[in-house]
This record gives sequence, C-alpha cells and structure tokens, in this order.
Amino acid sequence: MKHLAELLTNAAQYSPNAEAVVYDDTSVTYWELDERSNQVARILQDLGVRRGDRVGLLMEKSPENLAALFGILKAGAGYVPLPLADPPARICQLIADCGMQILCATSLQIQKLDLASHATLEHVIVLGDQYDAQVDGLHVYSWSAVEKTSSECLSFSVGREDLAYVIYTSGSTGKPKGVMINHGGVLDMVAWATEYFELGPQDRIANVAPLQFDVSVFDIFSSVAARATLLPVPAIVCAFPYRLAEFLAAQSITFLFSVSSLMVNLVLKGSLGRHDLSALREILFGGEFFPLSSLQALVRDVPSARFHNLYGVTEATVLSTCHTFTAAPSQPIHVGPAVATTRIHVVDDGGRPVPADREGEIWISGPAIMQGYCGMADETERAFSSTAADRTADVAYRTGDRGRLDSQGNLHVIGRRDQMVKHRGYRIELSEIESVLGEHSDVAEVAAFCGGDDDSEPGLWVAVATTASDQELATHCAEKLPVYMVPGKFHRLDALPHTATGKVDRNQTMQLLRPFQRTLGNDPLSPGAMIQK
Repeated sequence: MKHLAELLTNAAQYSPNAEAVVYDDTSVTYWELDERSNQVARILQDLGVRRGDRVGLLMEKSPENLAALFGILKAGAGYVPLPLADPPARICQLIADCGMQILCATSLQIQKLDLASHATLEHVIVLGDQYDAQVDGLHVYSWSAVEKTSSECLSFSVGREDLAYVIYTSGSTGKPKGVMINHGGVLDMVAWATEYFELGPQDRIANVAPLQFDVSVFDIFSSVAARATLLPVPAIVCAFPYRLAEFLAAQSITFLFSVSSLMVNLVLKGSLGRHDLSALREILFGGEFFPLSSLQALVRDVPSARFHNLYGVTEATVLSTCHTFTAAPSQPIHVGPAVATTRIHVVDDGGRPVPADREGEIWISGPAIMQGYCGMADETERAFSSTAADRTADVAYRTGDRGRLDSQGNLHVIGRRDQMVKHRGYRIELSEIESVLGEHSDVAEVAAFCGGDDDSEPGLWVAVATTASDQELATHCAEKLPVYMVPGKFHRLDALPHTATGKVDRNQTMQLLRPFQRTLGNDPLSPGAMIQK
C-alpha cells in the first residue's frame, strides 16, 4: 500500500455498510464516506490541484471534515489542519506560509477571516452547509456543488514519499513551523498499530484530539485501516472530564488515545468509578509527565484495560516508542522500545552513540521522520544530522529531548535541552511567547516559563519588565497566539537578571520568583521536567 486514501477505498470495498463515523446523531458508513471523499477530490482536481499542493481544513470535527480530508489525499494533495481557536491573524499567517490556494471550511469560519486579503488563496469549498455569499477575488463552492459531483472512484497518482499533511507547531523564532509528513511514515505506523493493539471492526475509537494535533492522525487512519468505528468527541465534551467519562461509557468506547494531562483530569474530576467502562480495553497516553498517584488511580478505575505509555514528536509521525503494562506501577515508568520502522538513538554532544544507561540527546531515524519544515530550509537542515538535501535512511531527526536507553532498549525520557515545553498536550516554544510579548511597546524584557503550584496544574507564566497591565498583556498575546499559549500569570520585575554574556539569566529569574511559584517541575531548566512527546 502506497497511499493513505487506499485505506478508505479498501474499507468501503470490504465493509461498505459498516459504520465509519458516528458523530452526535449522525452515522456514516464506509461506502458513504468513500463516495463523499470522491466528490471532494473531483472538485479539487477540477480546480487544478496537483501532487504536493496544500489544501486547508478549517472546521469542527464532523463526517464532512473526514470526507474533505480523504478527498484532499485522493486528489494528490496534503491536508493542512488550521486551529479553530487561533486568532484570525495567526490562521491567515499559516495560510500564507504554506502557499495555500484552496481552503475547505464551514461558513461560520469563513465569516471570521478576511480571506480576500490573501494573495495565495483562490478557492474556498464550504463544508456541510450552504453559503451563498461571495468573497471578493475568490471562487466559493457550496456543499450542494460538492454533492452534485460524480462520486466515482479516482485513481491515485501519489506514493509513499509524497506529502500527506502539514501540521504546524510552535516555533522558536516566533514563527510557527509547518511539519511536512509523507504517506509512508503514517502507513508504517498504522500497520504496526493495527497489529499490536489488535484493532478490528468491533472497535469503537474515541477521537479526542483536534485535527491540528497529530494524535488525530493515529485515530483516523488506524480506525479506517481496521474498519473500526471512529467517534469524534465534541470539543465541549472534552472540556469537562465528567462529561467525557459519560461519553466513554455511553458509547462503549474500546480504544482511547490522549495526552497525559487530559487523562489526569479524567482521574481527578471524571469520577471514573461511577461509570461502566468495561468495554475500554486499550488506553494510550503520552505528551507530558503523568503523576504516579494519578496513574495508579487510572489503573484501579479501569481494570479492563491495557495501558500504553508513548513517546513521539510531530516530526517523526506521532509516536516512536511504546511501553505496555496492566498492573499499577510502583515507580515512574519508561516509554518503552522503538515501534514500527522507527529507530531510537541516544547520542552525546558530538552525535556519537552513548553506552546503555548514559544520558544524551534523543535522535530518531527511519521512514517516519518528516520531509522537513514548510518553507524553512535552514531550520530543516539544523533539525537533521546532515543536510536535508542529502538525507538517507540513516539520517536522524534531532529531537532536543534528553534521555537514556537501558540495557533492554527501553527509552527513559529525562527532559529538554532547550525552551520547548508541553502544556495541555500542545508543544510550545517559550521563546515564541517571549517574541510576541517583546513586540509590545511597553515591554522591556520578558522570560516565559511553564510551572505550577504544588496542587495545581502547571501553567504558563512570564516574568516581565513593563508598565503595561495584565489585561493589556493578555489581550496583546490573545491577538497573536493560540489560547493555549496565552500566559495565565504576569510577574513584574524592575529588570530581569542577566548572565555575564548579557543574556537573561533564567535560573536567577526563577529564584527571584520562588515566592510566587513554589514548584517549577515543568520548567525546561528544572530537574523535574519530563517531556514525553
């Protein structure tokens, strides 16, 4: 198999009447989903979409969203999920950054954006509803036009090395980075996952992650490969742990993959013991440190399940290692050995492998590593152990994570070597927050951190030299950053301490603010840091 869309055509051929997607009160079979995706693909081909083009997706979870996603792949393009909660200015930045000419969106999202101002954008396809308004300079296609298009199957002209999707992550320069992933890496991961987790048509897979978060890649394509049923969880349900627990029980969910922070909230606030979760047989988590007490409670509350602690980065196709267990651990756990076609390396500062149990930087190699960063040749070259133009199967992606491999080949993640953190499942470059705040006219100096008090969830906060109010700073951030990157606290200093070379002294800054932050366990410079994805 060379193309992700083949997963859907195969499912439609062998299980045409099986439920592919269930969302709210809507159920769509594999045959229906395949036909709808063919219609979207034909519209895109008529608009001139070619191999390697990027087509945007801007809408809530829905069957139409999935039809558009597979339609984009069938047309030979890569899909680009745009974050719904991002400020319009940031969404527009992503559209321009990847040279997007076509956007698939709902009418509600179209009305929020000044689409006519984009030099690259030429066409908009309205998903799931009718939209009769015109947008100056753009061709708008309503959902009725899609439904009138032929649903006959298309031939695929792309292969394993072609672009499948672009997912944007926070960038250290203040500019988001578009991670370009090919079909082959996802297909290898899906082949491994369906066998390892014994996924099949009887499974009901909860899709908790939004489309712009790469866990959704695992959910969607593993579900279709197994001819299982995908149940996208509405964002409002995900926001309330008790409602999410109700959803898992009422929908007889068998498979759940989420970031650790959401799982911790389920344990603390979801009253799992009050719900019948006996159908839930596989629980996967990663992305952040999982407190041992909460992990033990999760194992106790869902005795029917196997548990899997994962490690991965967006640049290496979702996940790279997996550790499976069924009994409650008595001490912090590792993230397991490498999976699928992935290889894990721990190296010293010179790129040389270190002995077992010796700490070093984690590198990842194999077919799963990204093509590169969209439009960022220099960043791409720095990300690999050799130039992007001369990569081979043995060239590795430098994760920036610190860890060690034990004698059994299990990876133990220790922390970060830079300013990247994980907060609420999202990867965040603290320097991007600093860059945005530094644009404020009343900010002289700023240093961003991730940490929390002893009995609270770690949060984002900044030390800042400014005369601006908290509200002014928060509003400035909200206009340019996603909501999950807006700091929750602003601590003022007359001036930030500096090192002998003139840089902001982060350690000294933390010491000055200890009365405000008793525990900085998630700060990238703290020994307590643990980034697992």
